[in-house]
Amino acid sequence: MSVCVDTSAIVAVLDASDKRHSRAAVAWTDLVIGKREMVITSYAVVETAAVLQARYEPPAVRAFLEDLLPLMRVQWIDAALHEAAASMFLACVSRGAPSLVDCATFESIRRYGIQEVFAYDKHFTDRGFNLIG
Repeated sequence: MSVCVDTSAIVAVLDASDKRHSRAAVAWTDLVIGKREMVITSYAVVETAAVLQARYEPPAVRAFLEDLLPLMRVQWIDAALHEAAASMFLACVSRGAPSLVDCATFESIRRYGIQEVFAYDKHFTDRGFNLIG
């Protein structure tokens, strides 16, 4: 069974000062050791690289792209999925609402029948997804 990985989880794994780091590191290790298929959307790859670049030193971006990302399958967002995500985003766009990246991930999870999400973003909880970590 696949697990969708969100930017919030990657940041928690890489940032030792993050309050969720210990939990995230254990969850990541369990996923890797258990050989669980980890899926990340192409939009989340871009978002994660941008967040890491803005908040941390270059080694964090390198660790993500060279060490963590190869352990995941990138689910490319196609035109149809983007259109569904954009419609969802526009229907709820407001301060504090899910981002377009989150909406694309929600749609990807639904489209591909993914049951679990490795995330610390409240928008996944709000949508009723089964979170791990």
